[in-house]
Amino acid sequence: MKKHKHLFLFLIMVGAILALAACGQADSRDEAPAPTSTPVSEPTEDSEQSPATVTSEPPTFTPMPVSEFTSDTPGEVGSLAPELAGIVGWINTEPFTLASLRGQVVLVDFWTYTCINCIRTLPFLKEWQEKYADRGLNIIGVHTPEFEFEKTKANVEDAVSRNGLGWRMAQDNDKKTWRAFNNRYWPTKYLIDASGVIRYRHIGEGAYDETERQIRGLLEEIGVDLSDIDVSRDTESGSRSTTRRGGY
Repeated sequence: MKKHKHLFLFLIMVGAILALAACGQADSRDEAPAPTSTPVSEPTEDSEQSPATVTSEPPTFTPMPVSEFTSDTPGEVGSLAPELAGIVGWINTEPFTLASLRGQVVLVDFWTYTCINCIRTLPFLKEWQEKYADRGLNIIGVHTPEFEFEKTKANVEDAVSRNGLGWRMAQDNDKKTWRAFNNRYWPTKYLIDASGVIRYRHIGEGAYDETERQIRGLLEEIGVDLSDIDVSRDTESGSRSTTRRGGY
């Protein structure tokens, strides 16, 4: 009996030792340091930025095309020029369209050969034709008659030849182009830029130096060098603006 008692005490002591050993292993696992990551260093004011991340190009600026600043009223400055319409005859040219002249500057001149106000503007048109035709200016005479006899092509051809007019002429006998431009006066001049937008309009006689400066401005927009051509100064007729009104 006493022998069994000693064995029992021995087993209790062995169990206690094993329990203490297990607790020690558990504590060692809990106290093990957790894995750490390398800290990311924040840039300081004194640190230099890597050249690979420096952006040295300035922001680009693209000007808005002139053609986006358009009016909704046909014939008004800022509107897209309407196409030639209802042309029954061509002089000094084969048939063409205004659209075919995109990229160049166009001057559309509404006239009729018996209109004295129109006749007085012809010397200035001839001068502009001589100075700027080979620099990108296209003068288009739209002959819109007031009287029935002015519709005869032979009569218009005679007037063109007699006055020495070398630019293209379109016979607008039925006033279809006249109406497309909402035009109401002889003479009226429309300047159209390279995008096809009406940029300037002058009704009647006069303002020849102003009109020429407008021509030059549009030519320079498309990169034409005009440094060798001077603007003409008209002191006699420059301020006069006479018109002849036409109906629809």
